[in-house]
Amino acid sequence: MTRNEIGYHSLISSKKNRVAPTVDEIIDEINQHSYKLIVLTMPFNPSGEIYTESEMRILIRVLRQKKILLLYDKCQMEEFADVFTYVNVNAIAYEENYLDSLILINSFSKTRSLAGARIGYICADKEIIDFISHENEYYYFNHPQIYIAPLVLDQLCKSIHTVLREQCDISVKKLIKIYRNFIILTSGYEYYDQNFKPFFQETKIMDTYEQLKLDIKTNYETIYKNYQYAKQVLGESIEAITELQGGFNFYIKFKDTSSKTQLEFCASLSKYIKAIILPESFYNGSKINHSDQSFWIRITCAYDASIFCHYIDKIKIFISNRGGTDNE
Repeated sequence: MTRNEIGYHSLISSKKNRVAPTVDEIIDEINQHSYKLIVLTMPFNPSGEIYTESEMRILIRVLRQKKILLLYDKCQMEEFADVFTYVNVNAIAYEENYLDSLILINSFSKTRSLAGARIGYICADKEIIDFISHENEYYYFNHPQIYIAPLVLDQLCKSIHTVLREQCDISVKKLIKIYRNFIILTSGYEYYDQNFKPFFQETKIMDTYEQLKLDIKTNYETIYKNYQYAKQVLGESIEAITELQGGFNFYIKFKDTSSKTQLEFCASLSKYIKAIILPESFYNGSKINHSDQSFWIRITCAYDASIFCHYIDKIKIFISNRGGTDNE
């Protein structure tokens, strides 16, 4: 069976101020239908929600009993651990004897503004990894990252070498050499010699790593303050808003938008504030036509506070002037 033949179902919560289904809603769904795999992104994108440790434990126990695999995308989980609640699903799976059925995936690149670099890892049973390796035999970069991605890969391997220096075996050394060669093949030796090589020789990895951790913590403190600002300024115009528990995106639902399609409303809003607005249909593929229901819009907090507040203020003016009608 190819990936295009796999049937799937997206579950959205029926609760107000939620997009991620509650654990009870997930359990009700799998009790009514037959599933082989459940996929969770933590934090949820684009709503910014997470499950607590107790909720994940309850869910994993049910999945184990029903012999259902769990694919857990934990991109950004470690990065916001100092700011938001961190849930160690690895430990829960170990304690609940579920490790063989847990598939963990993570990205090194998305939280480093390198989403197109496709750098990440998977932890799962060997049989599952072998199957995925067979199905996904090629690798590609997003075009804007074609030069940056090899640099990051080299730094990653150099970090591994630094941390494991005393117990470094031939496989790690060989891995580093492979990536060095990959940079040369991708960018050309001349470009490598002029731009990458001096950087590799002069940069102290651990100092850079410690600074990166500090930058990430500072960034997430700003992200949470931005969320609180949006919540305060847009409060009277909001019908529902998801709780930002992790990541840097959240969902917001404005009052009185049901008289227009999502695309019409977001096009007008984008034109007014001069920024891209992504509606619910972009993620869920539904309710593009006129509907008697209002719809979710994604907002990202991953901006400098002054820029973010400027956009939120403009959204407030737009919503206030339109009042949910087609008159600008």
